[in-house]
Amino acid sequence: MYCWYFIILAFFFLLGLFEILIRGSVAKIFVVFGLLITLVFFTGLKLQGGTDLPNIKIEYEVISSLNDRFELLYLLWVLTFNTLLSTSFQVFYFVTGLFNIGTKIILMKKLVPFVVPAVLIYFIGMYMERDNDGIRQGMSCSIAYIGLYYMIKKQVIKYFIFTILAIFMHATSTIFLLLFPLSFLQIKDKWIIGSVLFFTLFPLLNISILNLFMSNLPIPFVLEKVERYSGI
Repeated sequence: MYCWYFIILAFFFLLGLFEILIRGSVAKIFVVFGLLITLVFFTGLKLQGGTDLPNIKIEYEVISSLNDRFELLYLLWVLTFNTLLSTSFQVFYFVTGLFNIGTKIILMKKLVPFVVPAVLIYFIGMYMERDNDGIRQGMSCSIAYIGLYYMIKKQVIKYFIFTILAIFMHATSTIFLLLFPLSFLQIKDKWIIGSVLFFTLFPLLNISILNLFMSNLPIPFVLEKVERYSGI
């Protein structure tokens, strides 16, 4: 199984050389489709593996398990495939992977000069943790990234619309709301260095930032989510 990861990395390396050596829109489209097809099929055709796949399958097949969910957009997404379209779980998982991965690669194409290096960073991080396993949070992040794209373009209303949609897909995307006020800050390098040095003292003094955050979090639902994912 692990050999497939090395095969994909080798293929991406070749795509990266092609992207650098062969310029032009046609080459860019070829590279994007190569990346997209590889990752979508690797994820969408997965039958087992990962920590979240069994739970996602149960939630898809037993809709009642989602009735107490705050994330209504995810419930609507599941109902569309399970009830309206009456598709199998594998089709649902494949289309979800297509949305998650496709959205991120398209945004990379818009924001970076070379797509392959960005996808390689994404592959060993976000892709393996979320889009290839925890697809609901991966989907939520994809929607939130669209919002961030509009924030970069100074289209604030669209940023808030997509961020709120992301929250209703997975509540942890609430964190993206904090990026809006931060976008107005112009912090000097010396303050950034000082902050990093300051926070490195916390583990030395046995101070938990997470515990401080949890003790001052006023929203019970978000508190429950943080406790569950952090294992507290």
